[in-house]
Amino acid sequence: MKRKIKTFIILALIIVVLCTLLYYFRERPIGYGADTVNLEYLRVNRVTDESESDVTEWIDPIMLIEMLSKTQSRRAINTMGSYHMSDIRWEIDLIDSEQGPYHVVLGKNSFWYVSGDEWFNIAEADVLIDNIDALYEQGIDSI
Repeated sequence: MKRKIKTFIILALIIVVLCTLLYYFRERPIGYGADTVNLEYLRVNRVTDESESDVTEWIDPIMLIEMLSKTQSRRAINTMGSYHMSDIRWEIDLIDSEQGPYHVVLGKNSFWYVSGDEWFNIAEADVLIDNIDALYEQGIDSI
């Protein structure tokens, strides 16, 4: 009888640990989704040849947030640490009144993080980069 109880407890613990890991590493949209974004601050930097320029005024914030909210990400096992400017195409800083600040880095390694303690790898980052390139070009053309 004790052996059955012990086996049941071990199996229950294994199931709880697996469910926790599945929840922890589930896919989620960048910034937790557009419906939760209450944008207080936005800065978009375009990085070329190791120089960066603030192009926020040429990017439609509503379209950008919509693009980010449709792009899935998955929690990273470790932080990305430092990165080289030559590996970056876009840097996006946002402050959400409910979620707080988060930072999106797109390029060779694409990821986003919240206050340095939650890191996420971005799935299909190349598509997002192309879409932001097009949004930027559209903003430039409207001038």
